[in-house]
Amino acid sequence: MNSLLLFSNYFIATIYCANILVISDIGIVSHTVMLKKIAKDLAEKGHNIDMVSHFPLEKPLERYIDINISNESTILTNQLTINQMKSMTTKTKIMSIMEKVGLPACKLVFENPKLQQLKKTKKKYDLLIAEFFATDCMLGWGWYFDVPTILVTSSYPKPSRVERFGLPESTGYIPTGFAQGFSTEMSLFDRIVNTWQYIEATYVINSYNEIIDETTRDFFGPEMPSLSDLAYNSSLLLMNTHFSIHFARPLVPNVVEVAGLHIEEPQPLNQIKQLKIRVIYFSMGSLLAIESFSIDSLQDIFDVFAPLPYKGIWRAKQEALPKNLNISKNVYFENWVPQLDLLCDSRVKLFISHGGMMSTQEAIYCAVPILGIPIFGDQFLNMKQIEDSGNGLTIKDLSKRNLMSSIEELLHDSKYSNSAKEVSKLFKDRPMSAKDTAIYWIEYVLRHRGAPKLQSYAKQLAWYQYYLLDLIAIVVCIIFTIILSLLLFIKRIFLSREIKLKHL
Repeated sequence: MNSLLLFSNYFIATIYCANILVISDIGIVSHTVMLKKIAKDLAEKGHNIDMVSHFPLEKPLERYIDINISNESTILTNQLTINQMKSMTTKTKIMSIMEKVGLPACKLVFENPKLQQLKKTKKKYDLLIAEFFATDCMLGWGWYFDVPTILVTSSYPKPSRVERFGLPESTGYIPTGFAQGFSTEMSLFDRIVNTWQYIEATYVINSYNEIIDETTRDFFGPEMPSLSDLAYNSSLLLMNTHFSIHFARPLVPNVVEVAGLHIEEPQPLNQIKQLKIRVIYFSMGSLLAIESFSIDSLQDIFDVFAPLPYKGIWRAKQEALPKNLNISKNVYFENWVPQLDLLCDSRVKLFISHGGMMSTQEAIYCAVPILGIPIFGDQFLNMKQIEDSGNGLTIKDLSKRNLMSSIEELLHDSKYSNSAKEVSKLFKDRPMSAKDTAIYWIEYVLRHRGAPKLQSYAKQLAWYQYYLLDLIAIVVCIIFTIILSLLLFIKRIFLSREIKLKHL
């Protein structure tokens, strides 16, 4: 009996104390947050984590080893300007992603001495967890260590990238991540534009496949299979979406929604304890250089804040702003704030945001209405979902008049705060938390050695088989043959009658 218990304990330990390699190859804070949170949660569950990223933990954590690959050239903070972002088409947006955080990220990781050392390790890993965004070059680690791979996306999956999981993706009602704020209910013209953007984005992404494959094989060796083949062997996708705040779509078992995974219990915020009045929080995320707004736009923002009976907390470096701005006295600058803690403070009544995925989820969690100024990527889509849910507005023309009227509407019309509270309830109402859901399915993949039973056979089908085009072609041929035969039969009857009439 004792030996059976010992065996059981050993069996459980071998399943639940796994060696897991987690890689976040992109030097963007918002793209690392989810993977770091997953890594920390797994370490706290007793797993051994090696975390490759540009943003190491501030405090050491047991069973969590940071492999810091950052340098000045790899961190993308305040790197993009308003004009750069607004002037981009769908094609140039995708190209910008591939050229800034796609291929360069692969090369920088493979050239990093710490990763070259990792390649020589004798450590036995049980699982690879990597980001699912611009490229698949990190999937080579899964092949190299011969372990199952789990992918994590911090945004909407890029067009044509989810077919590897057999996930249905119809442009008739599923907006692409680069559509200019389409909802699921699209007009004919919207569907045409949405489909074209899907095709265009797919073409651009696929055009980089060959060079990314070549770069990855240079590191792992020529015998490595194509990244496309490795991608189709991925075990699980943890997707940063949830039907309560985005849109309902059919999912297969190996695609799991975990939006809000990065959100932890908010803490009292010491920085604003001294504030006795209500607060409007303003942040445009970590990528955008706020000083790239035109001077007129910046001055309009400060002029709008000046008469408001609110304190404005603006996450920005004041010293980076133009010196000739007349900054209103009720605007308070912070280089960085714990955003969730701030948003969940009862004094915060409005969030002015770029509409990034993490930011909108935190505002929804804290039930704060959002005024969106979307600039790039999925921000338009995020804000469209916010508008449709009734807990925010989008402003396209950043004029003083539009900004003032939008702020006043959101602050004084109770329907927005009421909707924010209702959406927050929906977002939190789940059988398991996002954290517990992610941990369960990660450990499920570990327990079942890649969990092949989760895989849909749809991923094995050619595109023409998936859409039944071969069957449709056969049916069309049969119908065409029947119609042609009938026409020939009728023609023969008429010809025979004409011949008989001639002989009379």
